[in-house]
Amino acid sequence: MPEFDKEPIKIEARKLMIDVYRRHSGRSAISVDRQFWSLCSTQSGRPTSEINQLVRLGLITKDQYYGVDWDNRKISANEKKHPDAHWFSSDWDRVIKREHKVFNPGIIFLDLTSMATTPLVFRATKRALRRSPPDTYLFVNVMINDLYRHQFLLPN
Repeated sequence: MPEFDKEPIKIEARKLMIDVYRRHSGRSAISVDRQFWSLCSTQSGRPTSEINQLVRLGLITKDQYYGVDWDNRKISANEKKHPDAHWFSSDWDRVIKREHKVFNPGIIFLDLTSMATTPLVFRATKRALRRSPPDTYLFVNVMINDLYRHQFLLPN
């Protein structure tokens, strides 16, 4: 299992996301009434974990972080390490539908492990956009090369 808080490309991608948000929104942080929603995986206590990096760089406070993962073990571990954040163990679409009364993102980060051309990517993106308030920034990270199935959208 990859440790995403140790992957330089993941750390840089989050910095780029923050830079894009700040440049285009004109804000240095998400407003206090909005949230950061993410497909969260495991969030360690390291400074380079997603939640800690976003807090350290001043984009959010921990209570603005909303993490979704289908693996209950990951969510339980995240709750212990980051009790001020909000955690949901379920499918992304189910969570944002069920939590519609609290779903008020300023930024959504759909960090998907699917190929860019799969229907899942389009469905998750469309549903997130449809349920989001105006002025929500949506960042979608997808795979362009599937080395396991030898599918390549770009030459390797």
